[in-house]
Amino acid sequence: MKVKIIAEIIADVHVFPDDVLNSDTVGDYKSELDCNVGNDSLSYLVDHLPQNTDITILSAQPDDEGIEEYNQILNNWQQEYNERIKKYEG
Repeated sequence: MKVKIIAEIIADVHVFPDDVLNSDTVGDYKSELDCNVGNDSLSYLVDHLPQNTDITILSAQPDDEGIEEYNQILNNWQQEYNERIKKYEG
């Protein structure tokens, strides 16, 4: 029997932030980070569920201590961007 299950899953997903130099603003960087959260969540589910499972992610977002890590990544963007862009500026 096919059953549609709508569930909340909280898991330790390793999110790989994008290179800061690929974003010109913190807003661009946040958009990329949000995409990475979703994509890395999908990878996690694909690795942990049977191959014939049809997966639709309705939402993927940081939870509990993940919120602090997410905010820290965003807050560090400007400083890291400024340091790394110096070698490309005249």
